[in-house]
Amino acid sequence: MIYFVRHGETVFNATGKWNGFVDTTLTAKGAKQAVDLGRKIKDVKFDLVMCSPALRARQTCEMILASRPYELRPQVITDSRIMEWYSGDYEGYEWDKRFCDDFFGKRELYDFSSVESFKNVKERIHGFLDELRTKYKNKSILIVAHGGIGRVVNAYFNGMPSSGLYTDVHELVNCELIIFDKL
Repeated sequence: MIYFVRHGETVFNATGKWNGFVDTTLTAKGAKQAVDLGRKIKDVKFDLVMCSPALRARQTCEMILASRPYELRPQVITDSRIMEWYSGDYEGYEWDKRFCDDFFGKRELYDFSSVESFKNVKERIHGFLDELRTKYKNKSILIVAHGGIGRVVNAYFNGMPSSGLYTDVHELVNCELIIFDKL
């Protein structure tokens, strides 16, 4: 079973800035979201935790696991394949709905030539998930990563929408937990 969590609210989330590879920290609200989620799922047994190397994901992961006695905390593995979409020139960009829809959609309104391609993100996430399915079959795994990555994971398990666009895949809010029981 896969438990997927998007990191808690960051400084960039709170100020409406686009966050890809830039390392930003959690806000007080983001820390509370992570602690609250940790308390909510403290009795769920995880065989393994996979975490993005981004600071916001690592902070969220640590706060989620802090509700457990130290000796009952699962192994945490950091994996760069679940890092957020590389956003190139748009790192830190003040975004709006139109920008977000174009980023995850047809990419017709903005010049996204410096941004990581759909193909590359899909290949790295699908490779990561394929490896988990092979290596950790029938295990319970928590993944702590990012909203954009959550869209790709969701499409992997539930299929792409008929539009073929990631903009039409569920967008996770900060510290939202989605469970996929198809590992």
